[in-house]
Amino acid sequence: MSEWISVDDRLPLEPSSIENKIVTVIITDGLEVGKGDYWTGTKPKPWGDWSSSSDINGSEITHWQPLPCPPESQ
Repeated sequence: MSEWISVDDRLPLEPSSIENKIVTVIITDGLEVGKGDYWTGTKPKPWGDWSSSSDINGSEITHWQPLPCPPESQ
């Protein structure tokens, strides 16, 4: 599993992304853990401006991490 990344260190940008797209990540406010969507391909903004849909209020998100890969089917 990935390590938590502070929103003060970086946001989940994809700098090579030319088109905007929504990507889902795991988020936390330090108490709750949930999932959140953000737009890629635009310049960095505070998380509260990025979050379009999440389990936690965007202004309260402190850390995030990418979703894990799904299991391989057998």
